[in-house]
Amino acid sequence: MSPEEIAEYKEVKHNIKEYIKTLEETDKQILILRYSENLTFTDIAEILGLTESTAKRRYYKTRENYKDFAKK
Repeated sequence: MSPEEIAEYKEVKHNIKEYIKTLEETDKQILILRYSENLTFTDIAEILGLTESTAKRRYYKTRENYKDFAKK
């Protein structure tokens, strides 16, 4: 990686950490279960006591909101 790529990576990582701090606990858990544990939405919904459609909706909304957050 070039120094510029490393700097960009660090900035993105910092932005993601800051964004996660702003999330509701359920949304944090959905992201962790999806990315860290690589679980399906069916499994995530079951663990969190949500419907699958609610888990998906919250996941995609959280991802979209991050795009807006990162533009700031």
